[in-house]
Amino acid sequence: MTVTVTVICALLGLLAGASPAAAHAVLISTDPGQGAVIATVPATVSLTFGEPVVVAADGVRVYRPDGAEVDNGHAAALGSSSTVGVGLPGGSDQPQGTYTVSWRVISADSHPVAGAFTSSVGHPSPSRATPTVPPGSAPVGVVDAIVRVAAYALLVGSIAFVLLRWPGAIARRDVRHVMLGGWAGLLATSIATLLLQGSYGNGLGLDRLFDSAVVSQTLASRWVPR
Repeated sequence: MTVTVTVICALLGLLAGASPAAAHAVLISTDPGQGAVIATVPATVSLTFGEPVVVAADGVRVYRPDGAEVDNGHAAALGSSSTVGVGLPGGSDQPQGTYTVSWRVISADSHPVAGAFTSSVGHPSPSRATPTVPPGSAPVGVVDAIVRVAAYALLVGSIAFVLLRWPGAIARRDVRHVMLGGWAGLLATSIATLLLQGSYGNGLGLDRLFDSAVVSQTLASRWVPR
């Protein structure tokens, strides 16, 4: 009985650990700050979040008052996994006015979070860029979480039933099918999460779901267990 209880506790711990995190990454601060007026274009625009995030190379974009993109296209983590940024071509040749920063990152719960803010060089301008912030994948994440938890419940519940109430049931084909269904559900949701994180996490559509470059980028990210 002690072994049985230990196994059940381990399975329940696995189920609890597999539950998706409820909170998304929250933007804590930016440099320059929202609404700030600075003298010259900075060398870097940075964003700090309340938890580690992952950013794609085009995950932070900076637009001049006339709508032209001015960043170098190489957004990356800056010293800490919770701070990301992108470089800008400094110098007095950049126009004064209001600059718009559009950003998109993947939070620790694997869901994309996006937003935008503005800062001005010299003085605010009546004209400013209005970039489209890509929608998040909240509905996709909710469906994935529901299916994943259901698969865990099916698998853990069937194993617990066999161990505690009916040890001989493992010989029954229908019971083995239930367990197999739980394993298959977990495998399917794991593959779906991998594919969806790449396409939706980078603001892409379903047509890029099986794009090898997108999948490779997801596999190389630190959210994939090594």
